[in-house]
Amino acid sequence: MLKQFTITTKNGSATFNTAFLTETSSTISNIVKEIHHELKYDLDIDDPRNVLGKFEKLYQGKKV
Repeated sequence: MLKQFTITTKNGSATFNTAFLTETSSTISNIVKEIHHELKYDLDIDDPRNVLGKFEKLYQGKKV
């Protein structure tokens, strides 16, 4: 599974399969439609519990 899309927080980043994200997130889908070359989304949030990392594992089919 090719992981091309990066989402970042103030604490780190995670990579995701763009096709999965565009099917499950209207925000990401709109970004990809409007700016085809933009494969990064910055969340201006603190993520001390690494929730983004848990989503990354979830999208990979791993146990969270």
